[in-house]
Amino acid sequence: MSGTRAERAKALEEWTGRVDAAGLRHADTEALRETPFEFVIEGPAVSQQARDKQRLCWWKEKVKEAAGERWMADPLTTGSPVTVSITYFSKITYTAKREPSEAHDVDNLAKPILDAMMGIVYYDDSQVSDLLVRIRGFETQIVNQPAGLAEYLRESRSVVHVSVDPAPSPRVEF
Repeated sequence: MSGTRAERAKALEEWTGRVDAAGLRHADTEALRETPFEFVIEGPAVSQQARDKQRLCWWKEKVKEAAGERWMADPLTTGSPVTVSITYFSKITYTAKREPSEAHDVDNLAKPILDAMMGIVYYDDSQVSDLLVRIRGFETQIVNQPAGLAEYLRESRSVVHVSVDPAPSPRVEF
């Protein structure tokens, strides 16, 4: 989305009108609930800390392209908080020797993916209130396997699965 931050904020405010108890504005998330949004990106994920910045830029563009192919709505339709789940399937284990350009630290895996979805899936990555990031091997047992994932896992090809859902209640229970 183009324009200054103030222009984007004003557009969001005009588009949505609901304000929750915390004073946060929310768009109608029915479209997101009715259309589960998920996609896969083939290839080894690239860490935010990658030394090869050109490869990092390439990875972000690849994520942006994959998200854009699946997401057909205006990003403002998810103006409310969202939950993002990222699962990286790879042959890499926690003790194996690692290539420096591949993402292995779970905390460095998320940032390039979240950044790439800005302006496509959501207005700004500050809308991500809940985040789940996992790294799993190809042999991982998967319950309710998403479409399109089986081919990659059967052929032991590295793949990242991303899903975006409305955020749960802001209430926290321990």
